[in-house]
Amino acid sequence: MHSKTASVWTYENGAPEEFSLTRLCEVAEAHFGVKCRLEKMAEGGYHKVYDIIEAGDGKSLGAVARVASPAFPGDKMKSEVATLRYIASHTSVPVPSVSVWNADASNPVGAEYMIMQKIPGIPASDNWKTLPVEIKERVVIQVSEHLADLFSLRFEKAGSIYCVPSESSPSVSSTASDAYEIGPVVTGPFFRALDGILDCCATNLQTSSSSRLHSLRGPFTSAGDYLAHYLRALLFKCAEFPKETMRQLGDDEEAKGDSDREQKREALQRAERVLGKGIQLCTIYPGDASVFPGGSSTPEQLFTLRLDDFRLVNIIIDEHTGKVNGYVDFEGTTTAPLWLAATPCGSAQLPPDDIYVPPQHQPINPEDRCDAEWRKAYQGGKPFRRWADYLELGVEAWSFGHVERWVDARLAWASERGQGVAMPESDDMLI
Repeated sequence: MHSKTASVWTYENGAPEEFSLTRLCEVAEAHFGVKCRLEKMAEGGYHKVYDIIEAGDGKSLGAVARVASPAFPGDKMKSEVATLRYIASHTSVPVPSVSVWNADASNPVGAEYMIMQKIPGIPASDNWKTLPVEIKERVVIQVSEHLADLFSLRFEKAGSIYCVPSESSPSVSSTASDAYEIGPVVTGPFFRALDGILDCCATNLQTSSSSRLHSLRGPFTSAGDYLAHYLRALLFKCAEFPKETMRQLGDDEEAKGDSDREQKREALQRAERVLGKGIQLCTIYPGDASVFPGGSSTPEQLFTLRLDDFRLVNIIIDEHTGKVNGYVDFEGTTTAPLWLAATPCGSAQLPPDDIYVPPQHQPINPEDRCDAEWRKAYQGGKPFRRWADYLELGVEAWSFGHVERWVDARLAWASERGQGVAMPESDDMLI
């Protein structure tokens, strides 16, 4: 077994939380029927990954154990498992299969975990700069095709994907599910912890205030409500937890005097006012308009998959052939308006010079590899995606006067011209 018996999640403002590597190894042994040991492969802000090795011959069993931090109890893992299975059964996009998972942190391991297929190859980020242009070209072509495949999916609601739970065991599964539903969204303002900092508002789901906060997660039947959910959560925290929220305004130190405290109170009041205006703006800019000529061909299903962590490091490739073997890290994936999800390969953080190959080669334009609906959503949604990016700013940003002026200008514009008409942007008008 692993030389260590436990691993720990640490927080800047809270007690560490431990889980058992010994018990996790026992789960792997029960699944594979052989003695195993765990070798740590990677660690991020929200999970730790262990290669599962057969103890006898020291060979990898072609699987990894992925342990989730308690940053978003239950739903984050449930949704990621369901998203992986949905993509595998409805598209040709290569994703790892999940054989065992447990989203109940009170299990013997002491944490949520999954055992999933180990994708062969390396992250594209490992040596992207030195890869031959032919290899890069193959990668970009495949990524473009996979994005188009994902964009072809349609849903009636915006939120996160879940497997329909069985009555006997809603948090544990070792078999595939062919029934799915769109449920509450898994996004930043509802996390129990972000970047190692506990959120007092979302920590304990048993409290009345936290339950009311999580009631804002949807699912949503309109694009405007989906866009506004982040702001509604921030506004709720401002009202319910003013002292904790004021700590996010200005420097991290406690206010030294009455004038400092008064400035923070005024900033909080301004943030609440601007957040309210931002929620109003979401309903009309672009609101529920399809934001491209002709609208959607499926008006009753205006939502598709939006990837939250689509980066080179999560694209696993064969560095010798350029074959994309698979994609990892689908936590935080949601169903969202078409125009918000219509992004090119650049969203994978490919350097601009590498999205298009040199003149002596055939140009590779990711947009041309997607259907007409994608291109319309991409072009028509450009200015509104910028607005959507602003929605994820922290409370402090919404307390600034220039942000209020930015929101006011678009409220006036949209009120005059209607939904789906973008206001011309200039650099001096950006938040």
